[in-house]
Amino acid sequence: MSLNFGKMLSDVVSDVSRISKMEENRDVEGLIRILKEEKNNRNSAALALGDIGDARAVEPLIQALKDKNAGVRRVVADALGKIKDERVIEPLIQALEDRDDDVRFRAAEALTKALEHYDEDTQEAARKALEKIRFKKP
Repeated sequence: MSLNFGKMLSDVVSDVSRISKMEENRDVEGLIRILKEEKNNRNSAALALGDIGDARAVEPLIQALKDKNAGVRRVVADALGKIKDERVIEPLIQALEDRDDDVRFRAAEALTKALEHYDEDTQEAARKALEKIRFKKP
């Protein structure tokens, strides 16, 4: 049992170190690969992509916002909120209807950042998208 735990711990430390180095080196493509392919490291990859803020990460993160795992969707919403790109607004607005309360909360926080820090065109796009949702509800 302890050997198994030790191996698991070693793997986690190794993964964290690898992802940290990728973030430090701004290896966006490598982090996107992890986001798409490595089940156990998607959260860390999403966080790193958000911190880097590179526009190449927007589409893969938007896809990950539809992940089955609510934990992944939560982290992805946070990451999208850090990337200054108009494409993040509509998916974050859609995430306001997620079945998970925390995903909805994090999407709302990310949208708040967008409305405070983006240019007027982006703010207007967010307002229009929010209006669509408001009128969809009974």
